[in-house]
Amino acid sequence: MKFEEALPLLKEGKKLYRKGWNGIKLGRKMYVYVHSRFIGRDVPQYFVFYNGVDFVGWMPSVWDVFAEDWEVVE
Repeated sequence: MKFEEALPLLKEGKKLYRKGWNGIKLGRKMYVYVHSRFIGRDVPQYFVFYNGVDFVGWMPSVWDVFAEDWEVVE
């Protein structure tokens, strides 16, 4: 799916990934989701990326925004 279709799903709390992410091919479970808590406090929503090892803040790249290979984590 396209990013504009993926964004509402992220806002609903779904975890999504791109088929084109290299870690997927290596067997790593990489995905992004929206979070609104930081160290026990409510904060404005932000994207979190799980790279198969760690959770980090994430900002979509131009390639992510124009990609059409977004999928929901099952």
